[in-house]
Amino acid sequence: MNILILTPIYTSSGTNINSTKVVHYFAKEWVNMGHKVYVVYNKSEFPKLFYLISKFFVGWLEKKSGAAITNKRLLTADYEIDGVKVSRFVMKKTVPHSFCSQKTINRLYEKTKAKLYEKSFAPDVVFGHWEEPQLPLVCLLKKYYKTKGVLVFHGLQYIMKSEKYIELLKEIDVIGFRSVSMQKEFEAKFWVPNNSFICYSGIPIVENSIQERTFNQKIHTILYVGMLIERKYPDVLLDTIIMHNKTNNEKIELTFVGDGAMKNTLLKKIHKTNNEKYITVHSRMARDKVFKLMKLADCFVMISKNEVFGLVYLEAMLQGCIVVASRNEGMDGIIIDGINGFLCEAGNKDELYQIIDKINSLSIDKKREISDKAIDTAYQYSELAAAISYLSHIERNTLNK
Repeated sequence: MNILILTPIYTSSGTNINSTKVVHYFAKEWVNMGHKVYVVYNKSEFPKLFYLISKFFVGWLEKKSGAAITNKRLLTADYEIDGVKVSRFVMKKTVPHSFCSQKTINRLYEKTKAKLYEKSFAPDVVFGHWEEPQLPLVCLLKKYYKTKGVLVFHGLQYIMKSEKYIELLKEIDVIGFRSVSMQKEFEAKFWVPNNSFICYSGIPIVENSIQERTFNQKIHTILYVGMLIERKYPDVLLDTIIMHNKTNNEKIELTFVGDGAMKNTLLKKIHKTNNEKYITVHSRMARDKVFKLMKLADCFVMISKNEVFGLVYLEAMLQGCIVVASRNEGMDGIIIDGINGFLCEAGNKDELYQIIDKINSLSIDKKREISDKAIDTAYQYSELAAAISYLSHIERNTLNK
């Protein structure tokens, strides 16, 4: 099958180190399965002043947007990574999270057609990830190539404020959502699509690398891996552990791994409360080093809001950590509260404290049972399994009709 993917975020040399590789993981696996995949990476470009300002205000911008900010301008380019052919086009915007002009959309449409003609690539299906500007482009390209169009939502911010996009969405053959909670929000606000699916990501699984976990009566180590920004509430986790250690003889060691606008605030509080012995903050580190920390941790905790889907939770589950994630967010439905992990209201310090107490009250056997079920769950979400599931939804709902 010839698969065309349109996305505003993709991996390549020169991009911000925190950019998600979620779309590439699908594309890579589809190539390995024998499909031909072409990615059109529509990279936003802002006025020069934005990049100048962002160099000095990256922390503030990340804090406000809740996302990684890059201050690098990237040029149009063709490249290949893991067998996936990619064309990066620049789309001009005045400010982040704004809509492209119709002129820009038309230009991207013509560039895409010309590039595919140059590469002798005629798509059997057109995928769009994130609705801006992929939604109008998918609609144009599916008509031109007389094929089917798929759009995967990673958030609903654009569709919520555009009547035009709501109408365009009715032309899409299959709609994907990155989480159950997002699908429910969409259906409550708009309509129940005839053809839809949950577009879960997958994690790499190395056989024979997973070991059965052992636990003590009390948990001793908690790990957090992610950006240190407001919407992920690292400060709430810090306050919870400080409060726990202040009132309990058996202390919990907490390790943060990540960077972001809140990092200095966390470090100052750790120092001010004399918790350097029990709480450490590391900058972002290589994946293999993170896995080593996960194998040593009893629990993985991150109670973010607006968390579409976090691979890091699955990675922690695969290593046997007892995971605490947010209720009604991206992991709700994968984590079943009290069965293979725990769910907490995003940012709720009191509830998080109660959950940690609850985990401590569990028997060693019960902790191991939850850990084992977490590992079993994570095995169901390998990169290959996720890619096969994704494509099978499309084949059932479009290509076989």
